[in-house]
Parts: sequence; structure tokens; C-alpha cells
Amino acid sequence: MLELHIIELRKAFSPGDSLAEWVQLFNATTEEDLEMIKTSDAGVKAGIKALREMSLGKQIRMEIEAREKARRDRVAELEYAWDEGMEQGQNLINELNVRLLQDGRTEDLKRSTEDPQFQKQLLKEYGLGGK
Repeated sequence: MLELHIIELRKAFSPGDSLAEWVQLFNATTEEDLEMIKTSDAGVKAGIKALREMSLGKQIRMEIEAREKARRDRVAELEYAWDEGMEQGQNLINELNVRLLQDGRTEDLKRSTEDPQFQKQLLKEYGLGGK
């Protein structure tokens, strides 16, 4: 057998009524609403305490989620910067290779693939890379 009780949360109750205190608790939306509940009922006090702890949990959860979002955003920024840098580097080397071939400097092209310092020197010589 199932027994069902329906409580109208907007209904006015007499002061000191334990049910009225529970209704106030269910209707509370702010910390001020919780502080206005004056009760001696241990169950209502436990409910208020639990609600405060859950609210604190929400704040902490929101902070954790915000930190996690910031971490994911930073990782995405770094990945984007890496990809952009790789693409720019490839374009510079390709441009250097084209110019070396146009100038008939195939030996310098071959050496630049084996000697990073020489490659930097050639980039500077051709005014590529900005450094």
C-alpha cells in the first residue's frame, strides 16, 4: 500500500508549526532565507546545515570547473601556437629551399638540411625569419 501526502508550499502555516519550518526551508533561495528560519526542530536544523554544505559544494565545484576550463583553454592556445609556429617554420624553410634552387646553390641546400647553424645563416642571408 502506498500513502501519498501533498504539501502546498505556498500555503500559510501557523507560527511554530514544524511543517511551516520545512516549507520555509524548501522555499529558501538565499542565505538570508535560511537565517530567517528560527527553529528548535533538529531535523530542520540538519536540513539547513545540509543545504549550506551543498551550496558550499556548488561554489567549490564551480571554482574547480572554472580552473579546469582555464587549463583546457590554455592547452588549446598552446596547441594552436605550436601548429602556427610549425606552419610558419615550414613555410620559411620551403622559401629558403626555393631561393637556393633558383640561385643554383644545391650544395648549400644539401648542407642546410644537415647543419642547423648553416641553415640559420642562410635564412639571415636571404632575409627570412626576422632574426
